[in-house]
Amino acid sequence: YYMLDQETIEKIRKAGKIAAQVRREGAAKLQKPGTSFLKTMDYCEKRILELGGQIAWAQMALNDAAAHFCPQDDDVQVSKEADVIKIDIGVHRDGWIADTAMSVEVGNSNESSDLIKASQNALKAAIKLVRPGTKLWELGEAQLSEAEALGFTTIKNLSGHTLGQY
Repeated sequence: YYMLDQETIEKIRKAGKIAAQVRREGAAKLQKPGTSFLKTMDYCEKRILELGGQIAWAQMALNDAAAHFCPQDDDVQVSKEADVIKIDIGVHRDGWIADTAMSVEVGNSNESSDLIKASQNALKAAIKLVRPGTKLWELGEAQLSEAEALGFTTIKNLSGHTLGQY
């Protein structure tokens, strides 16, 4: 538990705004079939710096992978119609991190629209509960309930990380 001063809160808020913008821009690129994974992640890192942030990470995951893929310098993979891509952006300001991620479907197939809707609903359900005193398991329970409503479940062994200064 951290007691944050106003200056630290502003650093986190600025990092969050940058992360959200870069996430949206990167996701928009990846939604187009034929988009290079490497070029997109390189773009995201460059944009973080251009917008005044410091890079914590720019990662993605493809289809069945949950998270944390970083293309290597010789990676030639590109997005394909109906791929589901998770884009995960971390930005910091003086070590204070903002972390944001989202899933997108490539192209216009809409094969995974229910999965993406379940993810969005789960996030909204958790956000509604965020306040001092809320237990983490309560957030997870709300997310699981929303996922199950559309025939999905949540990942049991991917719990995240802290956002303390590093």
